[in-house]
Amino acid sequence: MSDEASRVHALEAELATLRGAIEGCFDAFFLLRSVRDEAGQIVDFTFVELNEAAVRELQRDRAALIGRRVCELFPVNRRAGFFDQYRRVAETREPLDQEFQLFERTQGWYQHRVVPAGDGVAIVMRRIDERKREEREREALREELLNAQKMDSLGRLAGGIAHDFNNLLTPILAYANLGLMQVRAGEPLHEELDEIRQAADRATGLIRQILTFSRKQPMQIHPVAPNRLIEGLVRMLRRLAGDCVDVELELAADLGNVLADPSRIEQILINLVINARDAIQGEGRVTITTRNVELGPDSVEVLAGMSAGPQVMIEVRDTGIGMSPEVQRRVFEPFFSTKEQVKGTGLGLAIVYGLVKQHGGDIRCDSAPGRGATFRLLLPRTDEPVYAEDEGDPQAFADAPVEGATAIVLLVEDDEAVRKLTRHLLVARGYTVLEADNGMSALRVADGHPGVIDLLLTDVIMPRLGGPELFARLVLVRPGLKVVYMSGFADVETGGAPFLAKPFAGSRLLRTIQDALSRSATSEA
Repeated sequence: MSDEASRVHALEAELATLRGAIEGCFDAFFLLRSVRDEAGQIVDFTFVELNEAAVRELQRDRAALIGRRVCELFPVNRRAGFFDQYRRVAETREPLDQEFQLFERTQGWYQHRVVPAGDGVAIVMRRIDERKREEREREALREELLNAQKMDSLGRLAGGIAHDFNNLLTPILAYANLGLMQVRAGEPLHEELDEIRQAADRATGLIRQILTFSRKQPMQIHPVAPNRLIEGLVRMLRRLAGDCVDVELELAADLGNVLADPSRIEQILINLVINARDAIQGEGRVTITTRNVELGPDSVEVLAGMSAGPQVMIEVRDTGIGMSPEVQRRVFEPFFSTKEQVKGTGLGLAIVYGLVKQHGGDIRCDSAPGRGATFRLLLPRTDEPVYAEDEGDPQAFADAPVEGATAIVLLVEDDEAVRKLTRHLLVARGYTVLEADNGMSALRVADGHPGVIDLLLTDVIMPRLGGPELFARLVLVRPGLKVVYMSGFADVETGGAPFLAKPFAGSRLLRTIQDALSRSATSEA
């Protein structure tokens, strides 16, 4: 064999090896030759070679592609951009690395490297839809983390503000009630004191709603009248809905009570109304309806986790754009949202679902495109009467039980106004009160008192020595000591001991202390 023939044979072998390597690649490979006009300018490229991966990606027959002009295969709106990039690489001999999205409806994300090759370019391209999806998920999780951190910061801020306001409201509310007891109805001063009390009540409710919105209100399950709760919340709901959305109530007059945490039910309603507002384009209406319903055995099979029997239904209906069946199936999933990323986290309805399940209830969505959406919330009905809030009843302090009022109470509170008020209320009902303005001072007061101390009434959070730590030290030397914690913070840990949330009225203070004194030493320990 001649030298020339050997070189040709060797070259053909190398080409065969190269083609085999190219065919074995998972990435698409294209070899393009430039097409020039009479002036020598590149006007297009044609396919010279491509591997099987490229054939699958283009979904064309290989024979039909060889010699075909490249620009014919690109979407019309993308031709000029790709051609300019390939031409620049062919003329400047500088490689190009790029990620691009070719088909928006099918994602169509690609990564390709373009390098000069003879009188044209070679391209290696791979599909990266999965990687892009993972990047979006990571970005979504990062955004959720940032949102969670923002909510946590907001909650901490709200908790701190609430603590200070609750300390201010405690003496305002209690002294207003005491003043009303001493002034006959009909006198001018009685009306003025009552206005002060009502303003303090409204401020208390506002603080509770702020804590509910920032998710810093602890679970407190007791009988609740849903109609009363909704009527008290409707002003806030209307502000959240905005000027273009009407919030209307259709409440059943004979509605039963439910066992619930009122702040959590408020949070459910807030999230549902915000969700409805976002679904309404322009002007619209949100209607909140309540009624009693009875679940039979067949219904219980459908509503997993619920018991047959009487229920209360709360329905939130909007005139928004509605949802498709696919969206309805995922509407309670965490991080699922049809809103723009800046408008929604995809957590609102997931939180609603979780809160409903915590109450032993169920929630369902009924919707269709163009017909709005209806969320139906079911909660088990109870025959237990609603716990009477005593802030609105000045006579409640006078009527509060006085059993055990001979006990000795160690009062520890670092806010002077709250401490002075609490001492006044306790002494007025016969208790003997020892005072301290912080935990370390309380230890000295206890050491200096030779007799029995029946109960420690202490703020939870104080400088140097907090309430739980103080009780832990005192109960070692006074094993029969009982404790009641009080705080203007909502999310404090008391280990199951009686807790008095500020602001409190006199009757609640007396009732909480009497309940604590009646508990056995075993249960307290």
